[in-house]
Amino acid sequence: MRTLLFIIVAGIAGMVVLTTVAPLIGLFLTLALGYYGVRRFLLTDSAFGKLGWAVVVLIALSMSISNTPALVGIVAALLLYYAYRGYRKTPEGYEQEDWMID
Repeated sequence: MRTLLFIIVAGIAGMVVLTTVAPLIGLFLTLALGYYGVRRFLLTDSAFGKLGWAVVVLIALSMSISNTPALVGIVAALLLYYAYRGYRKTPEGYEQEDWMID
Protein backbone atom coordinates (compact mmCIF):
# COMPACT_ATOMS: atom_id res chain seq x y z
CA MET A 1 0.00 0.00 0.00
CA ARG A 2 2.83 2.35 0.87
CA THR A 3 4.52 1.68 -2.46
CA LEU A 4 1.30 2.26 -4.39
CA LEU A 5 0.70 5.56 -2.62
CA PHE A 6 4.27 6.63 -3.34
CA ILE A 7 3.91 5.74 -7.02
CA ILE A 8 0.67 7.74 -7.30
CA VAL A 9 2.09 10.81 -5.52
CA ALA A 10 5.36 10.62 -7.45
CA GLY A 11 3.54 10.25 -10.76
CA ILE A 12 1.29 13.24 -10.19
CA ALA A 13 4.08 15.43 -8.80
CA GLY A 14 6.42 14.39 -11.61
CA MET A 15 3.86 15.32 -14.25
CA VAL A 16 3.28 18.71 -12.62
CA VAL A 17 7.03 19.39 -12.49
CA LEU A 18 7.44 18.39 -16.14
CA THR A 19 4.58 20.63 -17.25
CA THR A 20 6.02 23.62 -15.40
CA VAL A 21 9.57 23.35 -16.73
CA ALA A 22 9.16 26.34 -19.07
CA PRO A 23 7.79 28.67 -16.35
CA LEU A 24 10.57 27.46 -14.01
CA ILE A 25 13.21 28.39 -16.58
CA GLY A 26 11.51 31.73 -17.18
CA LEU A 27 11.34 32.44 -13.45
CA PHE A 28 15.01 31.57 -13.05
CA LEU A 29 16.05 33.84 -15.92
CA THR A 30 13.94 36.79 -14.77
CA LEU A 31 15.17 36.47 -11.19
CA ALA A 32 18.74 36.36 -12.49
CA LEU A 33 18.08 39.49 -14.56
CA GLY A 34 16.57 41.20 -11.50
CA TYR A 35 19.55 40.22 -9.35
CA TYR A 36 21.95 41.56 -11.97
CA GLY A 37 19.94 44.79 -12.20
CA VAL A 38 19.99 45.28 -8.42
CA ARG A 39 23.75 44.68 -8.32
CA ARG A 40 24.36 47.19 -11.11
CA PHE A 41 21.97 49.66 -9.46
CA LEU A 42 23.99 49.52 -6.24
CA LEU A 43 27.32 49.88 -8.06
CA THR A 44 26.29 52.79 -10.32
CA ASP A 45 27.10 56.33 -9.19
CA SER A 46 25.21 58.39 -11.77
CA ALA A 47 21.55 59.29 -11.34
CA PHE A 48 20.72 58.41 -14.96
CA GLY A 49 22.38 55.01 -14.55
CA LYS A 50 20.43 54.33 -11.36
CA LEU A 51 17.21 55.26 -13.14
CA GLY A 52 18.01 52.92 -16.02
CA TRP A 53 18.85 49.99 -13.75
CA ALA A 54 15.75 50.65 -11.64
CA VAL A 55 13.66 50.33 -14.81
CA VAL A 56 15.44 47.05 -15.64
CA VAL A 57 14.72 45.73 -12.12
CA LEU A 58 11.04 46.72 -12.38
CA ILE A 59 10.72 45.01 -15.76
CA ALA A 60 12.38 41.86 -14.39
CA LEU A 61 10.10 41.94 -11.35
CA SER A 62 6.98 42.21 -13.49
CA MET A 63 8.21 39.38 -15.72
CA SER A 64 8.90 37.14 -12.72
CA ILE A 65 5.44 37.83 -11.30
CA SER A 66 3.97 36.58 -14.56
CA ASN A 67 5.70 33.21 -13.97
CA THR A 68 3.50 32.26 -11.03
CA PRO A 69 2.84 28.74 -12.42
CA ALA A 70 6.49 28.09 -11.60
CA LEU A 71 5.57 28.29 -7.91
CA VAL A 72 3.26 25.30 -8.39
CA GLY A 73 6.19 23.46 -10.00
CA ILE A 74 8.47 24.32 -7.09
CA VAL A 75 5.88 23.05 -4.58
CA ALA A 76 5.45 19.85 -6.63
CA ALA A 77 9.21 19.32 -6.75
CA LEU A 78 9.43 19.75 -2.97
CA LEU A 79 6.53 17.33 -2.52
CA LEU A 80 8.30 14.83 -4.75
CA TYR A 81 11.53 15.23 -2.77
CA TYR A 82 9.87 14.80 0.63
CA ALA A 83 7.79 11.86 -0.58
CA TYR A 84 10.92 10.12 -1.87
CA ARG A 85 12.81 10.89 1.33
CA GLY A 86 9.93 9.54 3.42
CA TYR A 87 9.67 6.45 1.24
CA ARG A 88 13.38 5.67 1.70
CA LYS A 89 13.09 5.72 5.52
CA THR A 90 12.95 2.35 7.20
CA PRO A 91 9.70 1.96 9.17
CA GLU A 92 10.04 1.44 12.92
CA GLY A 93 10.18 -2.17 13.96
CA TYR A 94 11.88 -3.27 10.75
CA GLU A 95 15.59 -3.72 10.30
CA GLN A 96 17.11 -3.00 6.96
CA GLU A 97 19.12 -5.87 5.56
CA ASP A 98 22.61 -5.37 4.16
CA TRP A 99 21.53 -6.35 0.66
CA MET A 100 18.82 -3.63 0.69
CA ILE A 101 21.27 -0.77 1.27
CA ASP A 102 22.27 1.00 -1.92
